Amino acid sequence: MTGRKRKMKKRVKILSLILAIAMLVPFATSCKGGDDGESNASESVTDTSRGDITEDIGTHYVSGMLHERNVKQTNKEFVKSNGSTDYSIVYDNSDNYAVMAADFIYNNVLSATGAKLGSTAYDGQAYSGDARNIVLNIDEMFGQAGLSMPQKELGSAGYYIKTVGNSVFIMSTGKEGLQMGAIAFLEEVLGYDMVGDNFPVYEKDGKTLPEMEITEKPDYEFRDVTGQLTKSGQYGMGYTNNDIIMPVGGAKWHNSFALLNPEIYYAEHKGWYSDTVTPDMRPTTQKAGQLCYTAHGDKTEYAEMVQTAYERLKAIAEEFPTLSGVSITEQDNYEWCDCEACSAMVKEYGTNSATCLKFCNDVAEKLTEYFEPKGRRLIVYFFAYHGTEDAPATKNADGSYTANKGIKCHKNVGVVYAPIGANFSRSFYDEENTRYAEIMKAWKVVCDNVGLWIYQTNFKNYFYPFNSWDTVAETYRFGKENGAVYIFDQGQMNINEQTAFSKLKEYVSAKLAINVNLDSQEITEKFFKYYYGDGGEYMYEMYNDIRLHLNTLYQKYPSEIKGYIYEGISNSSYWTKKQLEGYLTLIDKAYDAISKIRYTEPEKYATLKEHILLESLFPRYALCTLFADSYQKGELMELRRAFKTDADYFKYDRDSETSANLNSIYESWGIL
Repeated sequence: MTGRKRKMKKRVKILSLILAIAMLVPFATSCKGGDDGESNASESVTDTSRGDITEDIGTHYVSGMLHERNVKQTNKEFVKSNGSTDYSIVYDNSDNYAVMAADFIYNNVLSATGAKLGSTAYDGQAYSGDARNIVLNIDEMFGQAGLSMPQKELGSAGYYIKTVGNSVFIMSTGKEGLQMGAIAFLEEVLGYDMVGDNFPVYEKDGKTLPEMEITEKPDYEFRDVTGQLTKSGQYGMGYTNNDIIMPVGGAKWHNSFALLNPEIYYAEHKGWYSDTVTPDMRPTTQKAGQLCYTAHGDKTEYAEMVQTAYERLKAIAEEFPTLSGVSITEQDNYEWCDCEACSAMVKEYGTNSATCLKFCNDVAEKLTEYFEPKGRRLIVYFFAYHGTEDAPATKNADGSYTANKGIKCHKNVGVVYAPIGANFSRSFYDEENTRYAEIMKAWKVVCDNVGLWIYQTNFKNYFYPFNSWDTVAETYRFGKENGAVYIFDQGQMNINEQTAFSKLKEYVSAKLAINVNLDSQEITEKFFKYYYGDGGEYMYEMYNDIRLHLNTLYQKYPSEIKGYIYEGISNSSYWTKKQLEGYLTLIDKAYDAISKIRYTEPEKYATLKEHILLESLFPRYALCTLFADSYQKGELMELRRAFKTDADYFKYDRDSETSANLNSIYESWGIL
């Protein structure tokens, strides 16, 4: 047996011991085949000669964003040398958004400094220049302090922070503004950031309270993400904390059959559905049929269809009084109704989307008539996706667009553009994505409430990396430049955990959704510095090699791999055994680097180790599948069992969007 094989086998054998030890501390973690001690001979796997895929397109910045921060450091004491503070949070305890912001500030100050802020529910107390308060959206005290809101549009997520006397005011005009104001306050006082789910870091000691005047509005008013972030993680990272889209029959998206269920309505209203729909079609059915948004041209049936949709959505909206959006979104397939009435409308306006747009307009008008007098705005969203991707607009000679026949979305209708066919490893400014960029520009003239749904994973190979790291900043800038107010960032779906440096994507995307002009490389470097602790150097080397390697593959196999989200990347032609084992060597080094805090900071150690462990799954899975023939049978079985142990620890249960679970793979491996 070779030395390499002995070392590999040693890694596997000590796995159970590592697991047992890790379970003794909170945030328990397991280990890949090796522990902190022994690693393979080091050899850099990074080839810096490989280029970045963004270097030929430059950087596009978006002007007109609202990010005004005037901050001056002072000697004003916030946390005393004995670890206490005289400051209290004053808030309206009947306002859930204020309660969340107050709790968020309190908990982070306590975590960072050990100081316990006071907490005072507002009951009419007056502002005092001597009082040391953090005031959350109390208009009366704000006015008593001689302050007024800036004359700028802050929307639902914007905020204003102003220090006066010994107090600081955090004010907002919308529901989500206090969340962002609380984050900004902590950034300036504590150097706060949350680089991963419930993984905050603090770069300041909080001893002093700076003088602040901050007026900001997130570049995307609504910021949503898939994945496994907890509610508290979403809040702390700056994603929109509360869902803005209410569920229809349990489904926020692809819910047209949940809204008008064929099982309920088909018998009496066959005309509401395309001809491919059958009476037993269930709301969850995705792969066949759509609504007919013209009711096959029957005006009476159409009116009843609109009325039924309105009544259902009105009832749902009253069930979710704090949410501002609902969707009428098509089933997840390429079909569209081609009846005579739909075909005539497509001919008139140039695209399938016109039928859905007009239907949503009519439903939205009824909802507006009902809710607007109650002071509530409700936006109805539909998809620009698959058969409805193209906007009903025509490009002019000067490059601008004109809506066909003057068609326009109702003021309370929005479109969510989901360019699933785009190449997300390329920028939308890249010629390869020209078609999709032009579609976005066309929707901008048809709809004032545009959302952008982007994709950041390979849905065919979840364990494998997907290089949207190089282009995500430009994607966010492009969306904002073209009028998007809502961003939905979709990574790995229907899964309990995400590998392939998806945690980095969550963090970078959170930052860009707030400010699209930030430097994504700086954000990336900060992530590796904190998310992996002293192991970040080696994890960054691994990440960077993977990133550059994927760029090389796009150049080397242009007819096979282009960087699309449904490509077969699991191939021994694209990865070498030496390369994958090199990644495991870097992981071993990362374990070694954090071992110094194993006993002094056991909880932090366990958390960092877990972060590292997660990224070991990709190279280990690739070795177990692509290079199985290079191992002796016993050694291979140990590798596979160790992989399953760690994948199970993370509850990682599938390797693609469509696979039922990993059990079929484990069965083929002979370890189930």
